Amino acid sequence: MRKLIRYKTVFRYDGGQKDNLDLKEIGRFDMVGDLYHIRFKGPEYMIDIRYNDHRVELRHGASCLYFEKDKDCTCDYELPFGTMKIKTHCDKLEGDERSLKFIYELYEQSERVVRVYMMVTISETGEAPVS
Repeated sequence: MRKLIRYKTVFRYDGGQKDNLDLKEIGRFDMVGDLYHIRFKGPEYMIDIRYNDHRVELRHGASCLYFEKDKDCTCDYELPFGTMKIKTHCDKLEGDERSLKFIYELYEQSERVVRVYMMVTISETGEAPVS
């Protein structure tokens, strides 16, 4: 179904740098098996998120990151210069048919690279998204 997707992410890099991404796009929202499925066009590539209350698959461009609540996962992360192994750790995860809220960290080898705060809200195309 076509829905209004609000995708808000805060990246806190080790070393103090901070980046934000705040998008409002018309996209697709469906239920596939036991996972909610969101797809929408980001600034440079498609963003595809599949989730439930304990697991998230986040795809953007050629990369796919996997998260399980309170667990570490190892993923292959695609970069312009090649593929690297990334460890993910999900600290907080809440997901239902109206929103996804989660906090995760990415590690390169044993060093934390970034802590990410993500909130996605799904609403009817005529509704105002949650701020």
